Amino acid sequence: ELKHVADEDAMFTDPQYFSDPELLRDGLAHIDAAYGGQDGTALTVFKKRGDILYVYGRLWPEKAVDKALPEIMGIVKALKAGTIYSEKNADKGYLRRDIIKLGHPAANYAEHQNKYIKISTYLKGAWSEVRFLDCEAFPLDAEYINQILEYSEHAEHDDAPDSLASAVRLLENRAGAKGYRQGI
Repeated sequence: ELKHVADEDAMFTDPQYFSDPELLRDGLAHIDAAYGGQDGTALTVFKKRGDILYVYGRLWPEKAVDKALPEIMGIVKALKAGTIYSEKNADKGYLRRDIIKLGHPAANYAEHQNKYIKISTYLKGAWSEVRFLDCEAFPLDAEYINQILEYSEHAEHDDAPDSLASAVRLLENRAGAKGYRQGI
C-alpha cells in the first residue's frame, strides 16, 4: 500500500502514473546495486519524451544484485530498454561485465556526488515531470515508491531515490554533453 499522507517536510509527494509500457520502449535503465547487508537493489527503467520522464521502478529490499540480476534482466528485456547503467565504485565494473556477458549493453560510471545532494538536486528538480508505470503487466512496486516518498537526508534506505536521481542526472548530463535530443 502506498504512503498516502506525507510528512509535513516530505521532499516528494503526490506521485503521478501512466499505464502504457510502450512509453518506455528504447529507454535506458539504471541499477542501484547492493552487495550485501541491509541495502537493497533498485532498478529504474526510464525514457524522457518531451517534458515527461516515464519510469518503471522496482526494489529488491535486502537483496544483493547478483541474486536480483535474472529478474532485472527479464524486466529490462520485457520493457525493451537499452543500455543499463550502474555505478562502478563498489564493484570495480563487475556488474557491467556481467550484464554484457548476458548479451545486453551496459555502461558504468564513477560516483563522486553525495547521495543527499544528488537526490535533493536532480530528483527534486524533476519530480513534477516524473510519471510511474502502473499496469497489469508491470504493476507498481509500492516499496520502490514508498522509499522515495519517505526519503529524507537521514533515511535508513535510499536505494530507489538514488537510482531515480542517477537516471535524471544521466539524462541531464547526456543532454548537456550532446545537445538535447528528444527521447534520449
